[in-house]
Amino acid sequence: MRFNKLFRKVFAAVSAVTLIVSGMPVGLGVTAKAADTQTRKITYSFSANSSKKAPTAGEILDGTAGESGGILYVSQDAGNSGVTYDSDKLRFRQGSVLYLPVKDDTTKVKYEQVCSNAATDRPVYIGSVDSGYSVQMKTTTQSVTVDDITGYIVEKEGQKYLPVISGGDVKVRTMTLTEYNPIINVTVTGTVANAAENGITEIKFDSLTDSSAKTVTAQVDSNGKYSVVLKRVNGSAKYEVSISAVGFKINDTDNGNILELTGEDATAVKDFEAVADAVATVSGSIMGIPADAVKGTVSVKFVPDNSKLSTIEVDVKAQTDGSYSFSNVSINSSSNYSVVLGGVDDYEVTEKLNKAAGDYTDVKIAATQRTKVNVSGKFVTSDDKASDVTKITFTNKSDSSYSYSFDVTGDGYKAQLRAGEYDTSVVSEKYTAYDHVSVGSADVLNDVYLETEADTSPVEYQAEVKVGKGQQFETITDAVKYIGRMTRTTERVTITLTDALYREQVMVDTPYVTISSEAGSTITWYYGSGYTYYSADMNGYYSEARAVDKYEKGVAIGMGTGHWGATVNVLPTATAFRSEGVIYESSFNRYMTTEEVADGVGKGGDNSKVDRSKATDADIKLYKNKERACVIFIEADQSEFKDCQFLSSQDTMFTGNNTEHTYFKNCVIEGTTDYICGDGSAVFDGCTLSMYGYGDKAASGSIIVASKALSQLGYLFNNCKVVKTSYPGINKGITKTYFARPWRADSKVVFLNTEVEDANTIAPAGFTSMSNVTPAKAKYYEYNTHLADGTKVSTSSRAAGVNKMTDEEASAVKLEDYFEGWTPAYYKSGDVKPEPVAADYTAVDEAIKAAEALNKDDYEDFSAVTKAIEAVDRTLTSEEQAKVDAMAKAITDAINGLVKKQTDDSDKSDIKVDLDENEDAADFKDVASVGDVKVKDEEGKDLTVSEIKLNVEKAAASISEKIDAAIADKNIKGFDSKNADYYDISLKTTDGKVVKLSSGKIKITMSYKKGINAADYNLYVFHMNNNGVLESVAVTADENGFSFEAESFSPYAVVYAAKDSGSDITPSTPENPGNNETPGTAETPGTTETPDSTVTPDSSVSTGDSLGMFMYMIILAAALAGMAGVVVYDRKRAK
Repeated sequence: MRFNKLFRKVFAAVSAVTLIVSGMPVGLGVTAKAADTQTRKITYSFSANSSKKAPTAGEILDGTAGESGGILYVSQDAGNSGVTYDSDKLRFRQGSVLYLPVKDDTTKVKYEQVCSNAATDRPVYIGSVDSGYSVQMKTTTQSVTVDDITGYIVEKEGQKYLPVISGGDVKVRTMTLTEYNPIINVTVTGTVANAAENGITEIKFDSLTDSSAKTVTAQVDSNGKYSVVLKRVNGSAKYEVSISAVGFKINDTDNGNILELTGEDATAVKDFEAVADAVATVSGSIMGIPADAVKGTVSVKFVPDNSKLSTIEVDVKAQTDGSYSFSNVSINSSSNYSVVLGGVDDYEVTEKLNKAAGDYTDVKIAATQRTKVNVSGKFVTSDDKASDVTKITFTNKSDSSYSYSFDVTGDGYKAQLRAGEYDTSVVSEKYTAYDHVSVGSADVLNDVYLETEADTSPVEYQAEVKVGKGQQFETITDAVKYIGRMTRTTERVTITLTDALYREQVMVDTPYVTISSEAGSTITWYYGSGYTYYSADMNGYYSEARAVDKYEKGVAIGMGTGHWGATVNVLPTATAFRSEGVIYESSFNRYMTTEEVADGVGKGGDNSKVDRSKATDADIKLYKNKERACVIFIEADQSEFKDCQFLSSQDTMFTGNNTEHTYFKNCVIEGTTDYICGDGSAVFDGCTLSMYGYGDKAASGSIIVASKALSQLGYLFNNCKVVKTSYPGINKGITKTYFARPWRADSKVVFLNTEVEDANTIAPAGFTSMSNVTPAKAKYYEYNTHLADGTKVSTSSRAAGVNKMTDEEASAVKLEDYFEGWTPAYYKSGDVKPEPVAADYTAVDEAIKAAEALNKDDYEDFSAVTKAIEAVDRTLTSEEQAKVDAMAKAITDAINGLVKKQTDDSDKSDIKVDLDENEDAADFKDVASVGDVKVKDEEGKDLTVSEIKLNVEKAAASISEKIDAAIADKNIKGFDSKNADYYDISLKTTDGKVVKLSSGKIKITMSYKKGINAADYNLYVFHMNNNGVLESVAVTADENGFSFEAESFSPYAVVYAAKDSGSDITPSTPENPGNNETPGTAETPGTTETPDSTVTPDSSVSTGDSLGMFMYMIILAAALAGMAGVVVYDRKRAK
């Protein structure tokens, strides 16, 4: 009996728990598997970096050291700036590698990242680039979990790290690494029955849950015992077990060959049984191999298609008939075998070997000669002379004992080669071959480049050499090489260009050279940063030999590898280089060329970069496909240019690495970002700075200059213009350009007398930061930035630290100081003469505007204001600014001295109503200020009433609906939204800026709604405040209309309710002038409504959670009631 009672209680309790658990949401903690143990979580913040040391490769990032040891900055791509700090983010650029520290026992991590900008084509890879784990650059938290990091861990000086690699210019605010230590490596032991007696020494484990995992081999000892370490990720893993020895397999009955690892244990035990497998024993011969095809000793392997089986080394013996015999070779009947020959590379066995179980004594295997394809081409010589080659030889790269030679006549060759990779050599008295060829199944056309020693013999001096079709030289490169051989000291040589276009990369390495063109010849090239080309050597520069060879691509183009692909490189030895009338271009960001496609261009190093082998001109103008592509990279001193153009996008021009002096006269330099960069003392005199853009979006925030700081003087821009590009296909919406940003602290730039297209061309700050170096840390100067008509552009919002020069300071600037003893040929000597600049009449114009806003008839005497305006002289220059300022003061003083005529009106109709060319405010008759009205603009500046207007628009439908809902709560009988008007009323300046009323009131007078007989309706005015609360407004009404006073603005509603309908609110009518005058009414006008009438935005409803908890509580109550019922029942029975 007592047992039955106990059973019922236990049953009730179990039932209750069952009900509770079955109804409990997952979020309450019941899970199928225990969570992995979190051992550490560290967040690295990069949102405040102003005091941090600049990152240096090989060192811990400043600000990250601590419990973890810090993030190690390992390496960067040679083509960019790697890892740097901006003031509020970490710049983690393409190809850069950071090591995040992890604990010794960490096996699993969760990586989280928040960025300042979003660009889904800029990934960060975790572990390795091809790991399959990555996050995108987004402003929201992006995360990825790596369940097994053991294969990615690197160790340095006893600290373990997890690599993260940037796939673009990733702008990181925070990195968070959460570490876990689940047991991943499981030691499995057991016995393989029948292994020892059958000579089985190993078994293999192949993962069925990870297709990329490698086969793991376990040794089996003489007692049949094995031990192996296998991976179990996320608590489970499955392996197929096999025997590689011929004639045996793991018994697969009831999945006896399958190993499953589950749970969290560090060890597991599993026994297996080895059983016999079907075997064929074969003997026979291999035929068809001629003796002269054998190189050394013939070898044979039987390679199974089933990778779980072992490759069989076959012992063969040469027979007198030329065949090779083998005997008693055992193979598994369950697999096909390939017969692989060694020592006879020109022959192969194409048929597979497969036999059912049994003995085969006369197996014939036929070897056939490999297929050969035709390979042919011409010889290209480095000296452009005829070839003297008599024989050409192709040597197999994988086996140098195999080579094929062919006789040659004329300027080309013909050969037949089997599939493979080959190095080429020639028999010649003069040339050596630079050539490699890849042969597949199709015929190959392969030109062979022949090199000889360059001719360095002296040649006579020529003052001029011409380059073009039919001229002394056809390429600029050849002309430069020839000039380098001339016997001269400082005599100048001019290269005159006669063709319209020269597509070549030019390296000028000899001094006193001028490149000139009277017809505006273009020198262009197509390299771009991050891309690889057949023609680019391992230093990133064009190589004719590699261009002809087209076998393998060189290093990716970058700053340190090819000078960003510069079209022209003026090397340090090319002192006093000059150029006049030449267009220098990088086509990379402008149009596609067939030459670059033939040169093997494909996708760039960043995943975001377009595959240029398939791109169109339009594609490469898109913002996402922009990349650095230099036009001219100057490293020589005393370089100068006149009437030249330099056209690209980013990093168009590099002016030097140190203290080089350069001078640009009347040149055009075009680009988007940092398009004039580098070091040295550079003067841009009368140049045009053209803002390039993108095909799909406006270019905003572009930067003209990014300069370093080694030069004592830096850059001077004298009388230059900033304009927008005229290049076809580029969006012309280019605004808020920055003059400069500092590549290094103490960089020096002066902008003197700069003309801009419009007032929005240059961003208000004028200058911006780079890698945590602010303009205040540079030496930036600006003077007389103006429009074409001389109107000065406001510099009031320039960045902190920018020096705004006075007239005297500007006059003291001398171009000669920048030359430091050198006189450029294109420079006309003399000091900088600042152009006469019109004085700033802004204050005068504002004073006149204030006067014009006044009504002369309102004042006793307006003549003083009129005389002050008539006295304005607009011919004065900036040197006479004080006189102009005095004119403005005279007008203002005259306005302040005005005396208004006496009037009996307490309300002043002195505010305009803005109808905005529509009928929204048609019923508004008058707007007047009441009391001491004070108005402030968004910046807190005080304004006069004459400077503001009442802006009236129809309220949005969503606002009208909310007001209707709130009015309905007020029980206004006779209300019909058709007889209501909804307005959005605001105060604005005359130029449209929103202002606020800081004191006083605005009285608004309106006429009745058209078609409404006021005597038939009750009138109400409501105002919805900023909190969404609907307020009643006091109204004064008569037969001509009504008025109300406003202290704040936003939505208003004028409601006409049909009379005799009843209402809880007293209306305003011509008979009842204002509802605030009727005592004892249900509502006092202007008071805030109770919360239940507040209009609030729609809230977001959570689905599932609330209902789930509610149901859970019901079930819990039912279960507890059941338990209580059992107890009560038992007690009653006990009585």
